Amino acid sequence: MNEKMDDYVDDPNFIATNLMSNHNIAPLYKKLLEKLEDKDDEIISCQDLDHQESKVVNPKIQRVPTILRKNKHLEKYFEPRWISIGPIHHQKPHLQHQTQYKLALAAKFIRSSGSKTEVLYNKIEKKFKELKKCFDENYVKCYDDDTLCWMLFFDGCSMLQLINSYNNDELRVLKIKTDQIALAQQDLFMLENQIPFSILKILMDSCSEEKCEDLKVSIKEFIRYNVMAPQKYKKSLQIEIDGNPEPVHLLELLRSVILQHPRKNHRSCSGCLGWLRLPPLTVDDTTGPRFLNLIAYEMCPDNIDTNYEVTSYICFLDSLIDYPADVKELRASHILYNLLGCDKDVAHLFNGIATDLVASPVYMNGVVRPELAEAIGVREALSWIKANGWQQVTLESDCLLVIQAIRSPLIMIFSFGSVIQECKALLLELGNVLIYFVKRSSNSVAHSFARAFSFYPDRVFSMEDAPTEFAALFGSRD
Repeated sequence: MNEKMDDYVDDPNFIATNLMSNHNIAPLYKKLLEKLEDKDDEIISCQDLDHQESKVVNPKIQRVPTILRKNKHLEKYFEPRWISIGPIHHQKPHLQHQTQYKLALAAKFIRSSGSKTEVLYNKIEKKFKELKKCFDENYVKCYDDDTLCWMLFFDGCSMLQLINSYNNDELRVLKIKTDQIALAQQDLFMLENQIPFSILKILMDSCSEEKCEDLKVSIKEFIRYNVMAPQKYKKSLQIEIDGNPEPVHLLELLRSVILQHPRKNHRSCSGCLGWLRLPPLTVDDTTGPRFLNLIAYEMCPDNIDTNYEVTSYICFLDSLIDYPADVKELRASHILYNLLGCDKDVAHLFNGIATDLVASPVYMNGVVRPELAEAIGVREALSWIKANGWQQVTLESDCLLVIQAIRSPLIMIFSFGSVIQECKALLLELGNVLIYFVKRSSNSVAHSFARAFSFYPDRVFSMEDAPTEFAALFGSRD
């Protein structure tokens, strides 16, 4: 046991498995504590994060996390109702009668591709081992390789043609009715109904040049159409499907488009005058399932590269919306566009979605918890250091929880976890920044500055005009 612990004590999976088992865990605790004693807990270098970052891989296609699926009121948002894509729902009886439509779509795709079935299938077969690894093994082990490969090929062809025919308004030619089209559109953005985007790329690249371009345009327009925003806003979106890294799947592509406008640096922030700007949001009957599947993707246990942007956004909207009057105010501000029904329905929708999430670190009255405020401060300090190109900087924080979170290999969710992940990414990028934990009594200068700036906003003081309440802290200028 001791030799085994020595080999694996740094492995989070080994630790979690043994802590949850019924074995005697005292030796494991002892070994872990001895390991920690050898480290300086007060100094964190970005080099400590290298090992964690090197293990980052794309999340596998899997079921919705249990924390969401166990809620019977939400289960309907994760189950495809018209078409199954991939292995997870392939055997569901209520989806079997749609196979005739999938056959028609796949046949139409192959005819228009300028290639043959065998040629296209062979392209998928050559990449099969790599494609199979994109799925959680629990949901592919019931299929033999030949069956799974044909399934992925067949679903990829039908999915591409469905999107292409949707964009070109040709689905009625295949006798697919309007209500079925609406259901299929929702089904394609369900987490459990995804296939690797690389399958679509392989099939598109195997088509004639003209057909390939038509398919790529169709995917872009399909994504644009499904962004939950007014048409005027959607027109300005830049959608790339040939970028690096490649999208994990269609749902992840939608998410990346929704979040495509990150803040570039500290100077690009427009909140200096105290105004909060929110992007416009169209609310209709697709909003609930769309947001919940995006949230489910962010919450997947192996999705360690997420900052929980969509989840945090929903939690924030929930903090703004309690009653129909709140929805009315957001509509008046052109933030919400209600196509769902009455304002009461919109309030109920967001309250229902957020209620089934783990509580956010932000209180509903808008007061930010101290650890989140400190984490934001560390993130902004690191952003400032990066923007100014400073080298060999030492950062001090008197919040031990933030320091421990930055060091921890565990992935934390929602607002606090999102900020911590940004801090880790900045530390890796900077490469020469140290963070020290200092006791509050040792940080009196920083706290005096903070108090002074409460009375003297938007000022940078020189020694000549520094407020008397903290000028003495610096001692004599001589």
